[in-house]
Amino acid sequence: MNIGEVKNKAECPACKAAVEFTLVEIAAESSVTCGGCGASIKLTDKDGGAKKLIKEMNDITSQFPKKITLKF
Repeated sequence: MNIGEVKNKAECPACKAAVEFTLVEIAAESSVTCGGCGASIKLTDKDGGAKKLIKEMNDITSQFPKKITLKF
C-alpha cells in the first residue's frame, strides 16, 4: 500500500463541500478542483512534511513481508 495514494478529504474554503486529495498531490503542490463550486484549490507542502511522510511510511512498509502464511 502506498500511503501517498490514500484519499483524504478537506472542506472547500469557498463552499465547504468535501474535496478529495492525496499526499502525492500535496507533495507535488498540485491544484484540485472543488466538485461543489468549481473553485481551484492550490495544495502546499509546508516544510516538505508530505514528502517526508510518504518516504518514511514507504520505507517502513517496504520492510513488511510480501506474503504471510497462517497455520492453524
